[in-house]
Amino acid sequence: MAGGRKGAQARSDEAVCFDLSDTIIEWEGAYEAALRVTLKEWVGRWSDSEAAAAAIGDAIRRYRRARRAGKRRADAVRDAAAAMPIDGDERTMLFIVRQCRRLQTERAGFVDGAEETMRRLAARYRLAIVTNLPAEDAAAIFSRLRLHRFVPESRLFAAATDGGARKPDPRLFRRIAEKLEVPPQRCVMVGDSFRHDVEGALRAGWKAVWIRRKAGSAPLRRGPSRSLSFVPSRSPNRIRTASSLTALPRLLRTLLAAE
Repeated sequence: MAGGRKGAQARSDEAVCFDLSDTIIEWEGAYEAALRVTLKEWVGRWSDSEAAAAAIGDAIRRYRRARRAGKRRADAVRDAAAAMPIDGDERTMLFIVRQCRRLQTERAGFVDGAEETMRRLAARYRLAIVTNLPAEDAAAIFSRLRLHRFVPESRLFAAATDGGARKPDPRLFRRIAEKLEVPPQRCVMVGDSFRHDVEGALRAGWKAVWIRRKAGSAPLRRGPSRSLSFVPSRSPNRIRTASSLTALPRLLRTLLAAE
């Protein structure tokens, strides 16, 4: 059971559920770090280390530009590889993408303030994690970062482990509320994706906190899928926004008190 709850009694009638990637862990940053390591392997035998470092730096800049332009990771990797002496055939690109995905899970770490915030909230609320990551990746991250200190493993809900439903399907949120034995109106979803985390939760009767960090800290594709008029017209008291997880303790108190 979660070590962070020792000596404190969490409320059984209020639940706070966290998205995993780019909400409590640096997922996009972990992929970029994995790409840097993978590219280093390709130029590791260069005699000119300065040239190798310059080529990798150029590749990473190309990757970032491609991601900001909304390209998928695999396509952004192709753009990055164009700066390297790499054969860009399909087999090579597939190897690089797979290697980056494997290393990404190993490189993922907490975003600033996540660990301390979860420790504080675990003493007051029933915490859970709701992610669209593959169950194997989610379990590996859960174990490596010792998230059991704050969240029992039984409350790790990954896409493939819950009937195949994925965020933003409201049925997933309703099913999780039932498993947590908490009324939907007492459940809060915390995440950085408006479409997947906020809309899905609101449509299931939950409340939500949308984490909106500074520009450049997360892919632009994570913005809202439609006008924000969706929120005030339907759920004015059921959503808050924050630029950092450290604001959660205060926001959750007011959010859960609102009708």
